[in-house]
Amino acid sequence: GGAVARVELRMKGALGPDLVIGRVLLNGKTLDLKEAVATPGRVASINVEIVNAGGLKARSVIVTPTIDAPFVLLQSAGPVEIGDMAPGEKQRVDLSFRVSGESRQASIVLKLQVVEQRERFSRVHNVNIPLRKARSKNR
Repeated sequence: GGAVARVELRMKGALGPDLVIGRVLLNGKTLDLKEAVATPGRVASINVEIVNAGGLKARSVIVTPTIDAPFVLLQSAGPVEIGDMAPGEKQRVDLSFRVSGESRQASIVLKLQVVEQRERFSRVHNVNIPLRKARSKNR
């Protein structure tokens, strides 16, 4: 009998927590808006919403941010412990970073690894952060 129940669960897709990224704010502005850009040489703040979109409680959720680009330092580096999250629950994570004034890139990618300890659920979300164009100094 037990195997049948497991198959039904799998078909419903309720096999566990599904941790996704909700709204992202860059310096207080929603990331999709044109005004939401990070300025090289300044500290930028990011507020990320983590949502448990799955059907089960997520336990001991940890978010680890990393940025790949050169000249970038995460000020609040290291894992952020969120703890348990009920289905549908949202939690916000605050991060800050500084983009070097030398940076000539159009954008940088913030990687957020979201791990749920009990089900060993792990997913990396990429958040693209646009940079303000640096003014050239040699005019």
